[in-house]
Amino acid sequence: MVACKMTHDEKNRSGGPKIWFLPPRVSEQALSFFYPPSEVVMNYSAYLSDVSSLSKIYVPIKDLFKHWYLLCVDVKKMKLICIDPMQQRPRKTIRDRQIRQLANFIDWMIHEHLADERLAGKSELDEVAYQLGEFQIYYPQNLPQQDNSFDSRMWVARWQLYADTRNSFIIPPVDESTRMRLALDLVLSNYNKVKENTIEAAKKLVTKIN
Repeated sequence: MVACKMTHDEKNRSGGPKIWFLPPRVSEQALSFFYPPSEVVMNYSAYLSDVSSLSKIYVPIKDLFKHWYLLCVDVKKMKLICIDPMQQRPRKTIRDRQIRQLANFIDWMIHEHLADERLAGKSELDEVAYQLGEFQIYYPQNLPQQDNSFDSRMWVARWQLYADTRNSFIIPPVDESTRMRLALDLVLSNYNKVKENTIEAAKKLVTKIN
């Protein structure tokens, strides 16, 4: 849902989309070794846009321990930024391996998407040479950390929603108020086709309770 909302917002921004927000299934398929980049591009083309203006890519990753963290590919600064709500040094080697593998896969996705765009007459670019897998892996310092073992996906969702507008990965900790704020942001977003129905149902419920 977060990727849907952010992609909708990005495609409606002035100046056109510059950031890709990929759903979790992209990283799951990329790290499984079972899906070629061309198939993933075909399945998730709705989340992709013009390569020539691409500045960042956000994609959630689930590690081998069922813990979620976020990869931000900063194309302009040539960095692979690992945004993890539970940074643990023993897992760094696994993180680095997953990040490199996913970055190489996304690089192939970009080439496949660009080829599709050229065939459709939507792009005049001949080629791009990002080589995402060669970017520097960067772990931001002083990130807020979760204080339990089950909130990682909530942290990742909120980073996708707010990090770019804040121009910082320092966000308030997850609590009941931030959970409610996240739910409201998703429900009241213009991408939500049942937004008006939801609001009307909520009004009726409040009236009934009162």
